[in-house]
Amino acid sequence: MNKKSLNIFTVLILMGIMTTLMNFLNSVLASGVGLYYSGLIVHIVGLILSFILFIVLENKEHKPWASTFKKNPLLFSGGVIGAASVLLVSYCISNIGMFAATVTMIAGQFFISFLIDSKGWFGFDKVKITLSKKIAVVSICFGIILIIM
Repeated sequence: MNKKSLNIFTVLILMGIMTTLMNFLNSVLASGVGLYYSGLIVHIVGLILSFILFIVLENKEHKPWASTFKKNPLLFSGGVIGAASVLLVSYCISNIGMFAATVTMIAGQFFISFLIDSKGWFGFDKVKITLSKKIAVVSICFGIILIIM
């Protein structure tokens, strides 16, 4: 594994840690102020931070978002999915616990990632799914079943 790949995997592990911490904190917030109000708070804080980072760090020329929406409105569905996931994860964690919710979410990520890679969806190049990858996916799914039982 080269240094660039190692750095990428390190960042991804940190992203996994950050995602789990975010889900935990959002769940605690939801239990304190309510599920929908917590979703609103999380997204307002994210909007403010994104706006500040945009103003401070972005200096390129931008296409108006309206023309991007007209070309491909599907690109904006990530925001809908993000908002729904904040609410659903907060709800699930408070009902089944942090570990079971996180592991089950990861199973969903494996499933859709496997399909995207193997089918070449969304314009990605098809990735050959080897026997070892198939065995790994089955093992992960079996492990998830053991965890949530």
